Amino acid sequence: MKHLLITFFSIISLQLFAQEKHHNHKHAFYPDTKIKMPTGEVLTFIKFNNSINLEKDFIIDFDNPKTIPKEYYIAKQATKEEKKKALKQRDIKSDKLDKGSIAKNVDGKVLSWFQFHKLYNSGEWGISISKDKKTGRKIQQLKPITDREREYKKKREIFGKWKDSIIGTPAPKFEIVDMEGNNITSENTKGKPVLLNFWFTTCPPCIKEIPALNRIYKKYKDQVVFASISRDWKEKVLKFEEKHPIDMPVSVVSQNNIDTFNINGFPTNIVIDSKGNYYAYLLGGRQDIEEALETKIKGALNP
Repeated sequence: MKHLLITFFSIISLQLFAQEKHHNHKHAFYPDTKIKMPTGEVLTFIKFNNSINLEKDFIIDFDNPKTIPKEYYIAKQATKEEKKKALKQRDIKSDKLDKGSIAKNVDGKVLSWFQFHKLYNSGEWGISISKDKKTGRKIQQLKPITDREREYKKKREIFGKWKDSIIGTPAPKFEIVDMEGNNITSENTKGKPVLLNFWFTTCPPCIKEIPALNRIYKKYKDQVVFASISRDWKEKVLKFEEKHPIDMPVSVVSQNNIDTFNINGFPTNIVIDSKGNYYAYLLGGRQDIEEALETKIKGALNP
């Protein structure tokens, strides 16, 4: 089950990235970008774009002075003209979201990405992934959902709600020992923000974000306590670092800390503020990880 979850987040985090241009400015949307609805409810982009707003009844109000891209975008009810335009754009873009992939239904018919997501979000379909032998393109095909997959989806939804609910609550007590024998604990880090990066050596999105994490570490190491927490053995990590050096302190064979922080996918980056509370829980490889972590660190320095 944990392997399935790791795979899911690795795939989803790469697919669900979108950009929208407004007044010659590009706005990047990631799975956990916040969208504030007219009701006041705040949704993640993934829920807004692929579930709530499939019919484009709402649009992002870029001209609203209260829109704060670092925190959330504001959605408004679309007029008939705005909806018509948004639907047209949706249908134009729907086949171009992932040029490397082909979406198909259970019978093998090629679908637009809009049709594909609409069916997948019904909860009645799973996805099988294969490769087209002629073109080399990835094929994502819908298949009837199994009882195991249905249970997995339910657990994923529960975990997502838990992850959102802990922000602002006290982080658990922890004790981390790095490869140099130094202790990093909830006691000796009091009064300072802490960034914990959970990863393993054969995780592609974990490897991809290492350069960004190194830059963040160099910039904030005097203000923030960092720890890179791997589930691998020391010898394996040392060999790995010959090709992918990690600047922050590294802890190995840290299953106890993985369990303490309820890590269900890799990479996971957790930011604890200077008061010892959860400030951010960022799951899955993200294209904007450097910007996201810097924003969270700045907030955690002054909670």
